[in-house]
Amino acid sequence: MSPLCFTVCSTLCCLLLVLLLWPHHRQGIARAMLAACDDAAAAVGSPAIWLHVRIADAGAQALYLGYDYAEVDREGPPPGTGGLLAAALRRAAPGGGRPRILMRRWLNSAGSEGGGDGDGGGG
Repeated sequence: MSPLCFTVCSTLCCLLLVLLLWPHHRQGIARAMLAACDDAAAAVGSPAIWLHVRIADAGAQALYLGYDYAEVDREGPPPGTGGLLAAALRRAAPGGGRPRILMRRWLNSAGSEGGGDGDGGGG
């Protein structure tokens, strides 16, 4: 199994999977994989890369936020639902009922909402 799964549909680039075994965490490997995705997306002219991350995966969220991905939307049961209805909605949700966050990283300032240069430095 490849530790990285990346797909390009026209110029919409989506990062599908970043997977590292625990002994390889915190060595810069995931960031290097993200940089390779940047290169692949830029090569096809995509302005951004999109991904989903599980809400419960704080480590992955920290990685993506630290690499200048921004939260766009969150999945989950509608506000005010609880009990059996919330449990049923979670089971029916994509990803097996594990709510996810949709994130995006702009590859250049032309697509950036904040006008940053994509390095997290804000310009």
